[in-house]
Amino acid sequence: SWSINVPKGSRDIQLVAPNTLLVSHGTGAAEYQLSDGKQLKWSVSGYKGIQSARRLANGQTILLSGNGKVITLDKDAKELDSIQIKYKRLDLRMLRVSPEGNWIIGSKRPRAALEINAKGDILHQTKIPGKGYTAIKLSNGNYLASTGDECKVVEVNSDGNVVRFVGGKNEHPDLKLDFNSGWNLLDNGNIIMTNWLGHKKHNTASHLLEFDSDNKLVWQWDDHEVVKQVTNLLVIK
Repeated sequence: SWSINVPKGSRDIQLVAPNTLLVSHGTGAAEYQLSDGKQLKWSVSGYKGIQSARRLANGQTILLSGNGKVITLDKDAKELDSIQIKYKRLDLRMLRVSPEGNWIIGSKRPRAALEINAKGDILHQTKIPGKGYTAIKLSNGNYLASTGDECKVVEVNSDGNVVRFVGGKNEHPDLKLDFNSGWNLLDNGNIIMTNWLGHKKHNTASHLLEFDSDNKLVWQWDDHEVVKQVTNLLVIK
């Protein structure tokens, strides 16, 4: 295992090649070598409030700021375009890309999973019961999203009704869950979620937890000597 210092404001992480990670930070993003954490040549900075970075299939990269600005970069990290999502007073977090090419964004304000086209138009705004962070669109048209203080990952339909969920403070009181931001959906349907231990909650609970589709705990991990709080995670297949 290894650890490195990354720039302030790092929230997002993506495997973009077998040995290459793309990591966002507050002013841009950079690539790192998976095997040892060495920073690679591709990097960009000079922006403000960057929350998320995604490498697209065509080699371009998009950066998302918390206030809804989306910047498109070419393969050499040169800016190609930028647009502003058409909504007032946004507070956004992770951006993911749907199979149709739309942007799926977990949103703290509004508390929703947003589906947005490349022009910045909001196609769907699906209410979620808590602060949004990471959201994806499922093949059935529903959205899977984190809910912050409830410490759940919920599946919601287009009407904002919760179909199912995993985690939950009331459902798992012994786990001392506090806040969920990042999570990964596994091939078997299980979900590994973060338990962010900020707000003076260090050393109180596990950092990562895996739940099955029946909301039963499968696995948990903590190492309070190495990690204070975990914002996001990436499962390497």
